[in-house]
Amino acid sequence: MPTAVKHPSNIGTFDGSCDPERWLRKLRRAFRNANGGHDVDPSFHIPAIDDVLEGEAVAFLKSSTQLKLVVERADAYSASSGDLLALEDALKERCCVTQKRADPCECERGDRPE
Repeated sequence: MPTAVKHPSNIGTFDGSCDPERWLRKLRRAFRNANGGHDVDPSFHIPAIDDVLEGEAVAFLKSSTQLKLVVERADAYSASSGDLLALEDALKERCCVTQKRADPCECERGDRPE
């Protein structure tokens, strides 16, 4: 049985339009803050990422067999830190911001992890 994990209440969404590295860092901090300063098991962190992806980011995840398997392992509570790293790296590579946008994404407007 997995250990109880507290989920941050306001983690916002990610559609690939803002800096993925910064958004992932904020999400990790939000989980740490909610769980006594400790990182959570990848089997909890991965579904949290999957749940808040939108637009281009969710389409990318759905198009990747490897990433769909990562999410499936997390849903079965068997994801590894390597799985989490693979998901984060794929999002960073795919959704890398190459220019500043006039309208910041949700994670920049305050709808962000606490």
